[in-house]
Amino acid sequence: MKKTFKDYINEKAKGIELLTAIEDEVEQDLWGSDKNPLFYNGKDLFNVYMDNLGEIKDKIAEHFEDDNAGITDFQGQEVYLGYDKKKDEFVSGWDLWITEEVDNPDFDMDDEDSYEDEFIEESFTSNATVTFTISGSKIKVKNIGTGDNIFYSDKHLGYKKVEKNKNIVDIRLD
Repeated sequence: MKKTFKDYINEKAKGIELLTAIEDEVEQDLWGSDKNPLFYNGKDLFNVYMDNLGEIKDKIAEHFEDDNAGITDFQGQEVYLGYDKKKDEFVSGWDLWITEEVDNPDFDMDDEDSYEDEFIEESFTSNATVTFTISGSKIKVKNIGTGDNIFYSDKHLGYKKVEKNKNIVDIRLD
């Protein structure tokens, strides 16, 4: 007999536990809703995730600042959430738009009028794949990988790499 969402619902919390849903191979369209949220270790997964998005974004920005001095603008949009059932870690995917100040190749040291043009701004698109764990209502970022294009179109990283890992279960795709 096929089980339904009601067979998995946490009656006290009115939601479904992610690990139980994965273990019992419950169809994903039964995983949570506004009325019946998805839980991870007794906590509403989306509430914990959304409450910590700012911290994840800050860690991504720090990662880029370490690699690229002179970032003048950093914009990021979360586009994916998955769960690695083997490692008990979550995977978050991001599209990024970054502007950085770089040396102007046309700068002329001998031309005093061009001193203000010593640097120019260049913008580029990137993506980040962030692995993290959840403990209670907090997250701990474990690793940040970056690619050269937006998350779903990067040929070598982003979602292409995530979907190759058969241990990762998609939770949310934007």
